[in-house]
Amino acid sequence: MSIRSRIERLCLIAVFGTVVPLSLFITACGDTTVAIQPTAEREIAPTPTFIVIVFTPTPIPSPTPSPTPNAEGRHPIVFPQKLDPDSISPPQNEDAVVEHWTAFLEGTMAVRGQEPPFHFCADGRLLTSGGQRMEWSLGWNEDMTWEKWWEIALFVKRPDNRNFLAAILNGRDGKVYTSSSREHMELFKSEDC
Repeated sequence: MSIRSRIERLCLIAVFGTVVPLSLFITACGDTTVAIQPTAEREIAPTPTFIVIVFTPTPIPSPTPSPTPNAEGRHPIVFPQKLDPDSISPPQNEDAVVEHWTAFLEGTMAVRGQEPPFHFCADGRLLTSGGQRMEWSLGWNEDMTWEKWWEIALFVKRPDNRNFLAAILNGRDGKVYTSSSREHMELFKSEDC
């Protein structure tokens, strides 16, 4: 037997050895013949269904709390949103911050914890519970920076005409704090001014 006939025989064995098992496999797996059906007889796939959900956004509540009456039944004054650093961007200049703070404090009585109250009168008088009459004003301290625009310096002029920095006021979480205390001040409408 020549080499050529051996190669032909191996090729025939390879072809039949591959084609016959493959055809048996296809016949065993499929029970119907595959034929192309006309378009009208083909099953049309269902069109996808989309659900449209329409929602109306609800307004986000203001970060400033609603006033609740204290033990005497008085309602505290709510810290204005225009001074809350979490609610707005910085004002255009320092004078606007001073004006907003002054308008907010005028005619109020400040109470913090068990300390005696004091009154910020609109005419610049500061009244204490001991009957002392001093003058108050707001402004900027040389140590203050515009990065903390929401802080303001409270200056007090004593009866002996000496000015001193009484506190640095700032607003956080809808409340007024001083630099010297972690306890917030509550402000009420003053009846003594």
